Formats: sequence, structure tokens, C-alpha cells
Amino acid sequence: MGNSASSPAAGVTVHKGPEEVFACDEEPVFLTAKQGFGFYPITLGQKFCEGRYEILRKLGWGQSSTVWLARDASASRYRSDTFVAVKVLTANATAGFQKDRSGELPILQRVTAANPSHPGFRFITPLLDHFTIESAQGNHLCLTTQVLGTSVNDLRRAQPRKAFRLPTAKRVIKQILYALDYLHRECGVIHTDLKPDNMMIFHGQPDAHIRAVLRQEPSRLYPERVDLAFSPDPIRTVVSQPIPLTGVREDGRDVLIKVADLGHATWASRHFNEEIQPYTLRAPEVVLGHPWSTPVDIWSLGCLTFEFLTGACCIDPEQGKTFSLEDDILARIMELTGESFPSSMLSQSSRAILFFDPEDPTRSLRRIKNITPLSIEAALRNYHSIESMSDQDINGVARFMRRCLCLEPSKRASAAELLQDEWLGDVDL
Repeated sequence: MGNSASSPAAGVTVHKGPEEVFACDEEPVFLTAKQGFGFYPITLGQKFCEGRYEILRKLGWGQSSTVWLARDASASRYRSDTFVAVKVLTANATAGFQKDRSGELPILQRVTAANPSHPGFRFITPLLDHFTIESAQGNHLCLTTQVLGTSVNDLRRAQPRKAFRLPTAKRVIKQILYALDYLHRECGVIHTDLKPDNMMIFHGQPDAHIRAVLRQEPSRLYPERVDLAFSPDPIRTVVSQPIPLTGVREDGRDVLIKVADLGHATWASRHFNEEIQPYTLRAPEVVLGHPWSTPVDIWSLGCLTFEFLTGACCIDPEQGKTFSLEDDILARIMELTGESFPSSMLSQSSRAILFFDPEDPTRSLRRIKNITPLSIEAALRNYHSIESMSDQDINGVARFMRRCLCLEPSKRASAAELLQDEWLGDVDL
């Protein structure tokens, strides 16, 4: 569970017919559960669980939840934290959980209890508490965790050329691998939505720092808005204000991260949804309808390795007049890896016929014929952020990425195997 589920500045635009448009300040607070949302109308100062949790600040939001800083008034017998993050699911997301379309709560419970002595446990976000509240929209599941800072994406964008230097990227990647090894081997969980916005900075700041932030930067609301075409009531939205980091080096080389937000996670043994991952990080087996499991997270990590070092997406597909976005994903994968999909993989893929002609011995795409192979090394060298890296460094990155980006998921390296890769041997956590 991340404390910042979406960029605070990224509001939703709601359309009601060709003429009526409403640009929300952040989440669409007026859209109902039947419309796919149903946010709980939280107010600053509101208390839950018989006064135990007092809402102090909005940390972030996403399509299925808002995340809030709260003061925990309970006796601190088991931990010293006074502040917690409370993720409040929409009524629609809560109904999905109740109808077994999502497993965020049981997955978090498994992750919290499976094996706290595993070295990857420190890089995930354990569940502290959960409860349910009710609004006019329905029930809302609430999940409490540690307070986290901004995302790895925010940290990367703050770097020169919006890319990490090699030591920082390797440190982040090794932490992600520990978290994935824990999720995959100890918990039997696949994240399925591994992206920089779901990797949060953990600063472990004392209560005094959070209190100082609340004094210096009080929680704020956007100006109240009235638009009867969209809502009979005034539209009130609280401003997202993540807790800023202190004590972290500007280049992020000492950063500690937590792989967070298990809202789209699934069991390795049973999937809640077959359509997973952002397009830019989507594994080929998902596109093709091939059986998938934990290697999909490794594919995403391979793509993210490129993104961390260049500031650009490794696979950035586009839709054309004669081909689809998924056609272009497969084409770009084939160009980057220089490989064709093996017949054995295509024969086990329910959607392969949409992209490949089974009678074509060359196994070329139906709608994109011109595939120009480009090595990973050459792709990396296209970016200015790589200029300071030696050929040996670039070759090391490319070799590591190839282990993550094998077309056949069964041949992809596991998180445990990648943790032993010599490329990460000089990273001390």
C-alpha cells in the first residue's frame, strides 16, 4: 500500500456530454460507486474507530482510494509510532474485495505475517490495522500502515536529466529484488503493478519531524466549487501533501525504499484479474494470453532498470492507423531483444492468433512487418544520462536486463537468482 497513490497535481477530467466538462482538482469526489468510484467524504479532523485515528492530512490518492496521515491515539505498547497512514478504499473497490475481485487485505495479511525474518521484509509495507467505515456510497475498507514519503518516481524526476546515477539505480534495484523475493517465494504473491509510483521512500522520521511539517505546512483545501451539472452539493477537495523527506542525499544513494500498493496484487496460485501491468511494463506473456506468474514482475523490473538510468520508458508503445498498441508492444519487444517468439510459446498463448499467423513459418507480426533489431546497449547509448558510464558499465546493465527480459517466462531469472548477479555485487544494503 503506497502513501501516495497518484501525483497530487493530476486531477481527473469528467465529461458529461459533448459540452459539459469538469476538471477535478484531484480525485472525482462526486462520482458514485455505480460509476466506478464512490470516495469516502473525509474531512480534516475526522476521527474513526471510536476516536483512535484522527485524520490530519491528505497524502495522496488513486482511482480506488485516498491515503491520509492520521494520529493514532492508542497506547503505544507494540510500537513507538504516533502517526500512521490510512488508505481508504472507494465503495466500488471495497465491493470488488467483498465479491472476491481483489485480495488486497488477505494478501497484506499474508505479507505481514509470512516471514518477518526474511531480508526482503524490510522492503515491503506491513499492515498495522484494518477496519471498515460506511458512507452514503456503501462500505469502505480502510488499511493502516507506516507513514512513507514520496515515490521513487518523484526522486528520479528530481535528478539531473531525470535519471539516477548508476550506484543509486543499482541500490534501488537490489532493494526491489529483495522485496520481490519475499513476495514470490515466502508469500506466493505476484505484485503485477510494479512501477516507480508504487515504490515509496521510507525515511523513518521521528514524530517530531511530522509535527514540524504539520506546523510549517498546514493541511489545505482547494476552493469550494459549485457545478450543478455534476453535483447537487458543493464540491470540496482536500489538497494532497506528502510528507517531505529530510536527511536523504540529493542523489538518493542512501535511500531506503518500500515496494508498496498491493491493490492489484494476486496469488501465484489464483489470479483475480488476467489484464495486468501498465502497457509500458507489460510482459509479453500477458499480451499473448500465455500462462503467467511471478516472472511478470521480473519483466517489469528489467524495463524499470532502463527507465531508472535513462529517464525514458524502455518499451513506449504507440497505436497506429493499421496496428494496435499491443501490436506495437510486441514489435518493440522483438526489436529490443532481437528475438522472435518461439512456436512453443505461441502455441500455448490464447491471444497469439490475434498478432501472429500460425501458418507463417517466420513468426512475424500480422500488422507490423518491419522489425529492426536494436541492441539494449545501443538503446542505452541513445540517452545523455548514460554518457558518464563506461562501456563495461553499459555492458553490465545490458546483461542484467537480458536476464530480466527473456521472452519465455520460464527462462527469465528469478528475484533470488538476480540478487546473486555480479552486477549487484558491489551494492551493500
